Amino acid sequence: MKNYNFKLLLLQLFICALVYTSSSILKQKNIFQNQFSLEKVFLFFTVSMVLISIVSQIVYTKNKDIVGLVFMSTTSFKVILTYLVFKSVISTDNQNTTDRIYFFCIFIFYLSLETISTIHLLNKKQ
Repeated sequence: MKNYNFKLLLLQLFICALVYTSSSILKQKNIFQNQFSLEKVFLFFTVSMVLISIVSQIVYTKNKDIVGLVFMSTTSFKVILTYLVFKSVISTDNQNTTDRIYFFCIFIFYLSLETISTIHLLNKKQ
């Protein structure tokens, strides 16, 4: 079971590295004109994805019935933290819509990886 979880986490990290590398190749490094670089945004979302995946896996080993609840709680906490940290990018005062669109694309990408990871965890055959 631990081998499966480790492989899934490595796959997620590989996909994140691939997306980051492709973004860097496309010369999008300075896309955020505010105080955040692309590296900081990817690092924040990668760390949060890894933490949510690890917490979900720990809860799965202890009590499988509340994995969905814990996933929703940690994701809600992540959304609040994301808003607090990246308020300047998200706010409507930011006139650069490219910043907001790219930020939300990254956010949705990581959210989908976390959701797929949790779905695989819940649908795993015993």
